[in-house]
Amino acid sequence: MFQHHHFWIALIIAACTQTAVASTSQQRAANAAFCPAAGTTVMTDTGDTYTYLGPAENDPEMCVRAHNGDPVNLLFNLAAPINRSAPEGSADAQRVMLRRLFPLRAGAKTEGHFTVSVQNRTVSSQRTLEVLREERITIPAGTFDTWVIQSSVNSRSDRRLNNGVFHMVTLTWFDKATGTALRMRVLTHDTGLSSSPPDWEAVRVTQPR
Repeated sequence: MFQHHHFWIALIIAACTQTAVASTSQQRAANAAFCPAAGTTVMTDTGDTYTYLGPAENDPEMCVRAHNGDPVNLLFNLAAPINRSAPEGSADAQRVMLRRLFPLRAGAKTEGHFTVSVQNRTVSSQRTLEVLREERITIPAGTFDTWVIQSSVNSRSDRRLNNGVFHMVTLTWFDKATGTALRMRVLTHDTGLSSSPPDWEAVRVTQPR
């Protein structure tokens, strides 16, 4: 009877473990799905072209997007990854932080604090991402149902780098159906630099057949 009891306990634990693994796999698949299909191209009103190249090889959570031909890796199509040369754990902490935003839903919010290395300087960075709302927008490229995601970055350097402070808040509208970024607005920009990244919106979106 005692052995029989242990058999059922072991069976329940195995079932729970398999469910947790499946859930994690499904979650990561959903996160990766936010990367637009390879070949998706966005032309903007600023004359820029963004071409999505699909998930990075061997890393489905990394989306590759070329800006005017130059490829850039973006975790979940949301943020540039922290370089692996950063202090131990920073890159993984950023990835875990971004996972918490999924599944996307209005009000979802995630934040994290990281220490990174930039040009031989130590930079302390606080990042917050929040899904503000769902919104249907009409832009030159067409009408889309979107997620509006706010990104806030606050950084401070231990040495003089852009006056030692970096603070920027942006809004980006992502197509709910494909994950394609369709519009970006800079709300706050304080980096010690003379110019701010330009606001833009899509004038044409081409999807692969």
